[in-house]
Amino acid sequence: MPNYYAQISMNGSNKVIGLSQLSGPVSNGSMVPITEAQYANDSLFSYRYVNGNFIPPMSIMSADKTVIAADGQDTVTIKLDLSDAEEFPRFADGDEDVIVEVNGLRQVVKGTDGIAVLTLTSEEPGEYFVRTVNLESEETLKVVVTDDR
Repeated sequence: MPNYYAQISMNGSNKVIGLSQLSGPVSNGSMVPITEAQYANDSLFSYRYVNGNFIPPMSIMSADKTVIAADGQDTVTIKLDLSDAEEFPRFADGDEDVIVEVNGLRQVVKGTDGIAVLTLTSEEPGEYFVRTVNLESEETLKVVVTDDR
């Protein structure tokens, strides 16, 4: 019978850094027993292990404004506060990416110290929907680009 484990980073972040299916039980401080369903869930790599629980990442998306002029000059700055339920920054080491989709077009935004920032502008009026793609909790924000400003 296989034994499933999540390997936890020992650098203080407590992030899941590996998943293993082993032939027998192991006793190691960085290896936490998990279920077969957890082993099959690749999103477990974005969790932290705290006090015996896997804590999922969270995101809060905000914008400095939600209506901009269709002049190619006016901008909206969208901020993603990326942390988990314990408010621990998800991207404290700055080496992970957030995938953001704007009306179906995807782009990568770097997360640093728990924050990712995206700036949008357009010359085309319309509604633009900004959505996170690779996070456990999907966030969506609507930005209106108008000729009326």
